[in-house]
Amino acid sequence: MDSVTLDGSSSSDDQDVVQYHWTLVRPVGAIGQLDIEMPRGVSTNVTRLCVRGKSPTVYEFNLTVTDQHNLTSWDSVLVTVTKDASIPPTIVVTLQVEVSLPQHLVVLNASRSHDDFGIASYQWMPYPQNLAIGEMMSGSEHSAVLYFTNFVEGVYLFNLTVHNTYHAHSSAVVNVTVLPDVHEKNLVQLFLADRSVVLTLAKLTLLKEMICNEMGTETKVIVQETRQLLSNTVVEFYVLDTSTDKPFLATRVVNTLDESNVFKKLNDEFSIKGMETKVCQTNCSGHGVCDYYSKTCRCKPGWMANPFRSVHGKKGLNCDWSILYLVIILLAPVLVSTMLVWLICCCCYKRQKRVVSNRRVRYALLPEDSRSSSKSSHHTVNTSIMVSESETEEEILFDKKSKKIKNNNLSKYGSNAQLINPAKLQ
Repeated sequence: MDSVTLDGSSSSDDQDVVQYHWTLVRPVGAIGQLDIEMPRGVSTNVTRLCVRGKSPTVYEFNLTVTDQHNLTSWDSVLVTVTKDASIPPTIVVTLQVEVSLPQHLVVLNASRSHDDFGIASYQWMPYPQNLAIGEMMSGSEHSAVLYFTNFVEGVYLFNLTVHNTYHAHSSAVVNVTVLPDVHEKNLVQLFLADRSVVLTLAKLTLLKEMICNEMGTETKVIVQETRQLLSNTVVEFYVLDTSTDKPFLATRVVNTLDESNVFKKLNDEFSIKGMETKVCQTNCSGHGVCDYYSKTCRCKPGWMANPFRSVHGKKGLNCDWSILYLVIILLAPVLVSTMLVWLICCCCYKRQKRVVSNRRVRYALLPEDSRSSSKSSHHTVNTSIMVSESETEEEILFDKKSKKIKNNNLSKYGSNAQLINPAKLQ
């Protein structure tokens, strides 16, 4: 509580009191720092009282009253302000922070936090749900100012706890939102082959000039970052069209520089290991996700890359082929061939069966001696038909002469005639 009400209504006079006047006597240093809302009222409200130092602070106010004969009298009142140790510190910090890549440092400043008894400690704690990528600079997590670096796109939450000297504390949650780089799709990565080659400002300026010459006169190269890796140096840049104030697409820059072979002219200064866009520039045919670092497509289940197609000169940047359709296409010829073979076999089998059922049998008459011996050895002679072993359908059963003889013999010998297969006569 930092206010008090001063009441002078108990003042009296044998004549009417016509005027009241409230003034601050001490401490002198507080004059002008607190507010007396109605200094000429019977009562007034005084605000912005505070403890000055660690000891209680005493404020002295004078009340002067005047009657209608202009006679005055005055009295004073003392107001003692002490600190309440149970009141927690007041945290002053920005709770919502937004940064955009490629910025790699965030400063969270809570140094304006205050407490009547003084602040004893600060503690910054990241939430467990935060991305693992990101670092608090050593020691800053225990100070009023936190330095957070090496982060990526996403949301980071920090819990700030402030303790005063009497162990009372306050907490606040700070939300840091990291937005993607607005030029991310326009960035080109240039890899210098040998890390022993020192990239000086002069060489970097020469490189920028040569790129501008190849891309056009109204262009400007913006180098966003240079960093050292284990085996090479990486330069990230984008090319700005100064006439429209818009950047070129990274794929256009890469294709133009590859076709012009501009980097062959820089062999005397340093060698170029490679060049590519920073992020993947394909949608993987709508059936996958392009990996940020490898720049290859991770296809959804049931899809695969078309090995015969390349995107921006690289293979594996699509998910065009459906595995199901591919299996069907590969198995279709096998199934069709199997069906054709089965149909051919069925046709051959039916044809062979028809040929066997249509075979004709060849017959011949027994000689007279055979007929007589047969007659004597059997009381009764039955007519028997013997099937010929000939399998040719084109053999002639009987000619006209044979038919006549057969008819005559049948009439001559009657029912005792027996037909045999001529093959057995041989």
